[in-house]
Amino acid sequence: MKPQWWVLSVAIAAAVAMPAQARMQYAPFAMVEHFGDRPVVQARIDTTPIALQVHSGASGTIEITPEAADALGYRERTSSGRYGIDRSGHLAAAGASRTSLRRLSVGPSVVTEVPAFVHALPGAKVELPGAGEAGMLGVGWLRKTRAIVDFDGKRIGFPDEAGDNAAERARLVAAGYAALRMVWDEKEACYLIDASLDGHPARLIVNTVSTGSLDLPSARAATLKFGRLPRPAGGPGGASVPVHKPLKPVSVRIGGVDYGRIQPPAWDTGAYLSAASAKGGGPIQGALGATFWIAQKASIDFGDGWLLLAPPPRSGR
Repeated sequence: MKPQWWVLSVAIAAAVAMPAQARMQYAPFAMVEHFGDRPVVQARIDTTPIALQVHSGASGTIEITPEAADALGYRERTSSGRYGIDRSGHLAAAGASRTSLRRLSVGPSVVTEVPAFVHALPGAKVELPGAGEAGMLGVGWLRKTRAIVDFDGKRIGFPDEAGDNAAERARLVAAGYAALRMVWDEKEACYLIDASLDGHPARLIVNTVSTGSLDLPSARAATLKFGRLPRPAGGPGGASVPVHKPLKPVSVRIGGVDYGRIQPPAWDTGAYLSAASAKGGGPIQGALGATFWIAQKASIDFGDGWLLLAPPPRSGR
């Protein structure tokens, strides 16, 4: 019989080798088709149930429609300029406004005194809770709650303590995931990831909704070829811009690993946002969205700023 100290030392070594257990609580989401794939969670504003998109491309904490704000009892709001469309390419007459919500809860996560941006959304409905058409939780909420969006498990994890994000990352890395540091862009209020598209450098927004998109001028400057689609895209400031599509699927490489091919829509991002268009040259601009993250079984850690991607399947011989 081996001495007890040997058994104890083996147990300690095994415990040290294993990643620390993350203490996470979860809220499920459903993927809803609403201008592309979008994760939608069941939330509560004060005591009223409401379904909200989880949209990391939205810069604030929460954005809701005027109809939803009225239905929730937030009728007194501060005007905030012309913004928001009620249909593609049509700026809503009501404009935008701001208010502060008393309480916002999603599963175990509770935030109080929540700044809300109120504006029209295309296809929005008045009914609550609805299916996510009444508003969206933005990257401000994701960062504040230190949320991890798990596209494989269709759930959002909320850590009990700050160190739980790192423990969850260690668990996924031990399971073979690649951990890639995202870059926070303070000016644009978004996370970016460096990639390459067909061998050309690209810096892409990490978005949690839709199929993603490419900026047409920067992609053309990198010699990607496009054909025009029959439909326009409507920007939030009322712009209507032509939509194009790569003539063939584009390979995606992140962190030195190939993650398949994509063929997302492309448009002039500056014109879409009613802003100055980016100059040619530099990396391709654009966004990777929910469709790509679902395919990669991705987890996106908005608390510590990490993108975690499952190992791509081996191609058959």
